[in-house]
Amino acid sequence: MAQQLNKLEYRHIFEPTKEIIEYIDNRRKGIVKSLKTRWHKFNKTCMGGIEPNTISTIAGISGE
Repeated sequence: MAQQLNKLEYRHIFEPTKEIIEYIDNRRKGIVKSLKTRWHKFNKTCMGGIEPNTISTIAGISGE
């Protein structure tokens, strides 16, 4: 239910929030497929792997 105001479209915050919660839940359940890596713990942390068609930055401190 998008409305227009001066040619700018806006939606109530409830709508995009509902969409992203459904998307996250579908990734968690495996309905939306992820690109699996060889690291099981990484895949588990990232809901099944890396999300396709995205640019991700992974950072951490260096080991000793």
